[in-house]
Amino acid sequence: SGAAKPRIVRTYTDDTAVPAWLRVGNYYGQDYTVTVHGPTVEILRGDVLSSDASTLPQSIQVAKYDCPTNVTAVDFSPTVDRFVVARCGSDVATYDLETHQLARSTVPSDDGTSVQWIDKFHWASTANGSFDFYDFDGTNRQTVATGVATLPATLSENNKYYYHFAPQPTGVALVRTKALAD
Repeated sequence: SGAAKPRIVRTYTDDTAVPAWLRVGNYYGQDYTVTVHGPTVEILRGDVLSSDASTLPQSIQVAKYDCPTNVTAVDFSPTVDRFVVARCGSDVATYDLETHQLARSTVPSDDGTSVQWIDKFHWASTANGSFDFYDFDGTNRQTVATGVATLPATLSENNKYYYHFAPQPTGVALVRTKALAD
C-alpha cells in the first residue's frame, strides 16, 4: 500500500531540461544507489530505507564521474548488479563495483539507449548494421555478423549460439550464428 511520505535521495536545481536518473541495485548484500544529473554519475553505497523509516539513510560515495555528454541511459548489469553502465551517446562508461575501476569505451552511434547485456559479463551492440560483442568494460570487441538490423541480439542459455535479426526484402529474419568457442 505504499509509504506515508517520500524519501529524498538527491535534490537538483535546474532551469533547463537536463535529464535525471535514479537506479537502485544490490551487489553482495550491499545496497547501491546511482543518481545521474546531466553528464554527472554518482554511485552511493548504503542502506535503502523505506520512506517511513525514522532514521536517515547513511550513504558513502563510491564514485562520481562525468560523461562527455548528458547520460542517455544508466543501469546495473543483469543478475548480479556488479557493473554500473552509463550510456552517453556513443560513449559507454562502466564502473565495476568490485574492483572500483571506471572503464570508458566508444561504440558505434545508435539511439543512445542502454547497452544490450547478453550475459553477466558481456554486452552487444547492433548499431550501424554490425552485431558486435564486448566485454563488460567495452574491450575485446568481436564482430559476430554484419548486415544486421538495429534490433536486440542475444546469446543462447547454453552459450553456443547468438541470435540476431537481418533485414530481408519482405521484412526481417531471425538468424542464429554458432559461437566460435566450443
